[in-house]
Amino acid sequence: MIGEERALAGEQLVRDLSPSSRLRLIGLTPRESEIALLVGRGFLVREIAEQIQVSEGTVKTLLARARAKLTCRNVRELSDILLGAGIVDPRDLVGPRQDEVDGK
Repeated sequence: MIGEERALAGEQLVRDLSPSSRLRLIGLTPRESEIALLVGRGFLVREIAEQIQVSEGTVKTLLARARAKLTCRNVRELSDILLGAGIVDPRDLVGPRQDEVDGK
């Protein structure tokens, strides 16, 4: 019984961690965690690069590393994992940009 109680307490501690801390717990670096969270929320590589002031190539490299560590084949799978694990809150998702809606 004590082992089960410890396991439940450990699960609660993990749930109480911030999303980036949970990602670091499973092996992502702070920067990979940041990129994964932004991609998981629906931001484009270009937008992430502008937001954190790095090149698009750097974002792509960090994203590839995060996907490899989480064994995701693509960004959609990464987003699904982060949403399913409760790391990304569905209320935090960004919607389609107007230029995407217009087909530009």
